[in-house]
Amino acid sequence: MTAAQEEENQESEEPAPPPPDLSINLAMAAALSGEVSRLCRALDDEEDPYHPEIQERLNERDLEGKSPLDMASMLGRDNVVKELLVRGADPNIATPRGYTALHRAASWGKLACVKILVQFQADLQKRTHHGERAREIAVRYAMEDCVQYLDRQEARQTLKSYVASMRETLADPEKMGAAKLTKEEKTSTNAALTEKEQWLENTTDASVQDYLDKKSELEQQMETVMLKISGQVPETPASKK
Repeated sequence: MTAAQEEENQESEEPAPPPPDLSINLAMAAALSGEVSRLCRALDDEEDPYHPEIQERLNERDLEGKSPLDMASMLGRDNVVKELLVRGADPNIATPRGYTALHRAASWGKLACVKILVQFQADLQKRTHHGERAREIAVRYAMEDCVQYLDRQEARQTLKSYVASMRETLADPEKMGAAKLTKEEKTSTNAALTEKEQWLENTTDASVQDYLDKKSELEQQMETVMLKISGQVPETPASKK
């Protein structure tokens, strides 16, 4: 090969790609662009140069204090919000002023993101330094769809928590104390709790009032049990068996 040919070949070679800028947080880049494929590749491919640190950077905050989940929630990037949560982003990490991703989504009226965050256990009761939950912020910015959804979810969680607390009480000898339930009481109590659990699992479009009515109904069904636990119902010979 002549010197001229070598020079021609060198000129025709593609320049080497620049090294990746590892200072870039791909999670934040995905939140801004709405594109998650590059983020997923970094998370899944151990050979990817971003792989060693990307998991730790899912909850990293930028200079303005926003995390990738915050930013995706504000911008309505529901696909990114879900991917971040599936990959381990924490929905309940708050800024020093108490704002979570749920506050951000509610304030901007991003209902799809609000729903995904709640699905991944975002805390409805988290408050900012102003004492506002996501619901109050949605009210302040007139995001009525978010307000209605959050009201329904709070009512749902109230019923769900009551069912769980009764299950825990009935299974804990310390909480039951000296109270003894008859076989019929145990059967009816368990049936009532199971019915509410199944209703919660199968119902997706209930109103706030529906949840409140179900809780009131269950409280009535649990009344005798609670009276026995409090010692207000004297033990009968049948109940002592």
